[in-house]
Amino acid sequence: MPINQAQYLDLVDQTGRALHPGVRGRIEAQVPPMLRQLGLSESQWPRQVEATESRYCRAIGMLASLEKLVADWDQQWIRGLSFAKANARNG
Repeated sequence: MPINQAQYLDLVDQTGRALHPGVRGRIEAQVPPMLRQLGLSESQWPRQVEATESRYCRAIGMLASLEKLVADWDQQWIRGLSFAKANARNG
């Protein structure tokens, strides 16, 4: 992702709080500004994060990014591409 370390850590923090809303002192639900900057929807991002260990292997990202990697790597597919397509359809 084209973001700096501080932006990445903020996104990880916000995602963790969204995925674990029962944590004491949690931050109120809000869309992290980084999601808007990257063109991600607030419903797609948590599904991607929750699927990192079971659906993705070499790369995680939006459908267009994964399709570009497939082309750049001269491959037919990569693990996670089908999930990214389904995630994109479900917005």
